Amino acid sequence: MNKAINIQLVTLALILLSGCQKSEISEQDSSQHSASSSQKEQVLDKDVKKVVEINKQKPINAFSNNGEKITFAAPTLTKGTEVFNHAMKEPGIATGAIYLTLKDNSLPVELSSQYMLKKMTNKTYRYLAEKDTDLLKVQDVFKQNANVDIVEIKVDYSPIKEVM
Repeated sequence: MNKAINIQLVTLALILLSGCQKSEISEQDSSQHSASSSQKEQVLDKDVKKVVEINKQKPINAFSNNGEKITFAAPTLTKGTEVFNHAMKEPGIATGAIYLTLKDNSLPVELSSQYMLKKMTNKTYRYLAEKDTDLLKVQDVFKQNANVDIVEIKVDYSPIKEVM
């Protein structure tokens, strides 16, 4: 009987010791993980600061895209122009697409005759610009129309470094 109790005590001690070792390892892993995530955050902060510094050095053009300030360094905003969204603190690329939402369901004739618009939903249309089209001029034309409610230039914020 004494032997059985001793075996049980040894087994219990081994289980407790192995549990302590696992928690120590997981604590080390979590501290290493938090250190690597803080390093990633520092790198991201440096990237954002670098983009801001580069943008400060170039002549800046700006526009409002659905209430968010967007800047770019090119003379005109065309498809493929690199932009920077100050609200999101993210760089992006102008895709060449402009979305407009109408106040009512009817598309104005002056817009449909001048621009190739594709109906997306009930009141939303998309315009795809050619490569050299000045997107800000097209956006201004759309905004001047009384039946247009919202105009937004589509910007792709996909992380370019991770794609390549």
